[in-house]
Amino acid sequence: MAKKEKAPKEPKAKKPIFKKWWFWVIIAVVLIIIIAGSGGSKDKAKETTTPATLTNEPAKTAPTTAPTLKPTEAPKTDPKEEQKEELKKKEALVWFGDVRNDTTGNWRLSEYSESDSQETFAVDYYKAFFNNDKEIHAVINMTKKTTACLSMIDSNTIDVTIHEYVKGEEHDAKVLFGGDVLKEFWVYIDSGKIEELKD
Repeated sequence: MAKKEKAPKEPKAKKPIFKKWWFWVIIAVVLIIIIAGSGGSKDKAKETTTPATLTNEPAKTAPTTAPTLKPTEAPKTDPKEEQKEELKKKEALVWFGDVRNDTTGNWRLSEYSESDSQETFAVDYYKAFFNNDKEIHAVINMTKKTTACLSMIDSNTIDVTIHEYVKGEEHDAKVLFGGDVLKEFWVYIDSGKIEELKD
């Protein structure tokens, strides 16, 4: 038997460089380095120097003054934003903002999970989250399964009506505050006094 001769292999066509995986890895690394390098501080003080002029006149000495350094001021933060953040931490509060299907545009929603009752922090909540006295805020306590309706009666009095939580009410203004009323309070902003209303 004669040995079969193998046909000479045709050279494989080489892939273009942009179709190779390692090419794209290198491109990605280079882009990351470029982006990271260009993110330098923009607040660096730029020094400007004036070139010396050559004249035949004798050199005049300029009065030397020490550079004046301005103290760096801490970034100004809005006190209302600080109150919001403090209340969010203290009460484990999550702010959602507008209520779905609200036709007035004045309803707002938040949830918290601490065991504090809504009337105890109503003044802090009002100062942090109310933008105007026409707003009505639903503050849901998932721990106690209650929903508080916070609204202004006058410029100094917050009405806090606590309802039983209705499952899913936070998703629709038409269902919100649908649970039975458990308690109602008036909270006075100037004094912090809480007055429970009896039927």
